[in-house]
Amino acid sequence: MDGAVPRRGTNAPTYPIEVVTAAIAAAHRAGARVAAHTNDAVVSALIAAGVDSVEHGGALNDADLEKLAAAGGAWTPTLCASIGVMRRGNEEARRRAAEQSERYRMLIPRAVELGVTVMTGSDVIGSVAEEIAMLFEHGLTPEQALDAAVGAPRAYLDRPGGDDLVTYAADPRDNPEVLATPAAVVLRGHRVR
Repeated sequence: MDGAVPRRGTNAPTYPIEVVTAAIAAAHRAGARVAAHTNDAVVSALIAAGVDSVEHGGALNDADLEKLAAAGGAWTPTLCASIGVMRRGNEEARRRAAEQSERYRMLIPRAVELGVTVMTGSDVIGSVAEEIAMLFEHGLTPEQALDAAVGAPRAYLDRPGGDDLVTYAADPRDNPEVLATPAAVVLRGHRVR
């Protein structure tokens, strides 16, 4: 735990929690937010240290979500990068995916209920459309799953909407699969698709 280099092939923390806590405090003093990219149980210590959001969060529990909610935090489960990948693996990986899915089916709706901002993210695997469908599969309503991709991130990152618009031939609340094939995409007032 000397913090000299990341430890390949392990989930061991790279830096002592005291160093991480000091870094988070410095970032907050500078007006920045801090995201923790982890699937490990160290997430509890990171939340206690003041991280603002958790990316992945495979080891989150109800107490962690309560603390994250109390701090106005966010969670990006990146289901495509965890469950989606495992589902395409061998029998053992698919079994782990099923177990993790059960946990997420309880934790994701609970996070929303507590007030944690749940956002979409694919972590280079999958797509936002797939992530929305997986959030719906794991307990969010279609509206909540769509909000995790659009409204929630804009609000959390204080990025108001503007002239951006995506349209579909069918209502994605009825069929999330249409999200993969938008009819039109408008960015900053200009149609790009």
